[in-house]
Amino acid sequence: MKWDFKLKSKKYSKSIIPIFYFTLIILSKILIISTSNEIIIKISGTGEQSLLSENFYPCPSSIYLNNQPVDINSTNCKKINIPEGVLSNTIKIEFNGIVTSLKEIFANLQNLIEVDLSNFDSSSVIDMKDMFFNCVSLTSINLSNLKTNSVIDMQGMFYSCSSLIELDLSSFDTSKVRSMAYMFRFCNNLISLNISSFKTSNVELMISMFRNLESLENLDLSHFDTSKVTNMNEMFWEMKSLTSLDLSNFNTSSVENMSDMFVNDESLEHLYLTNFDTSKVTLMGQMFTGCKNLISLDLSSFDTSNVKDMVRMFSLCERLINLNLSNFKTPNL
Repeated sequence: MKWDFKLKSKKYSKSIIPIFYFTLIILSKILIISTSNEIIIKISGTGEQSLLSENFYPCPSSIYLNNQPVDINSTNCKKINIPEGVLSNTIKIEFNGIVTSLKEIFANLQNLIEVDLSNFDSSSVIDMKDMFFNCVSLTSINLSNLKTNSVIDMQGMFYSCSSLIELDLSSFDTSKVRSMAYMFRFCNNLISLNISSFKTSNVELMISMFRNLESLENLDLSHFDTSKVTNMNEMFWEMKSLTSLDLSNFNTSSVENMSDMFVNDESLEHLYLTNFDTSKVTLMGQMFTGCKNLISLDLSSFDTSNVKDMVRMFSLCERLINLNLSNFKTPNL
């Protein structure tokens, strides 16, 4: 049976229909590919200023300074010149096409003070390593709409963001992330950190993850799945304001390195680690060094048969009056 339909009072045979739909599909793909991704930033200072790290690609498709278009430098598309006397340096950066990596996008931009990624499509991004590395002046980040469901690397993502006071990552999907090493290291003024949505079942590296969060008083890790983590070296180093730390849910059966894990956590009075499986651990050097207020520590469940280094393990634990090492075996020391 012949299939016809009318459009604007004209008849078209069904042979035209596949061409019509094929054209629509092609057009839709072109529109998706050419979708503009937008980032809003604020920086301090005038003269030549970096907007993006030299190591980040691609170049922006357009740049606006205070809503006025700026010519993109053909020799260096990551910088613009801000005239003297400009009071507000609000910059919109647009990218065409699909972005798959945000690695080092703002790394070492020490004049960066605000970032808004709420209109940026990160659904295809797989790498966020060192994204805000050493952004020491950064005080505000809008990450509320950032899609992280494809990301596998968050190593050093907020490393040395020392001016950040609050950080809400409750919208993050980290189910595919393998490395969170150095993720918040040296965020020493951070007093609020929301990582309640973190799924860590695929994370293998947590080296120095929270090191030097000196101002943070509370850290809830009750939802962490650490079953694949192999390295916790320096994980909680110098969290000086932390008064309590509940690690009762930690599965440490894959961990090999626990050295320097709680160094200088000087406000901790109690630490319950009876659930720790240390059968694969080889390094415990300086594990509790500088825990000045720790009063009691029960490590009777520790399997230390493979440990090769326990140097200064309890050094400077000045108030420790109860220490249970009854099951320590040290054939490899």
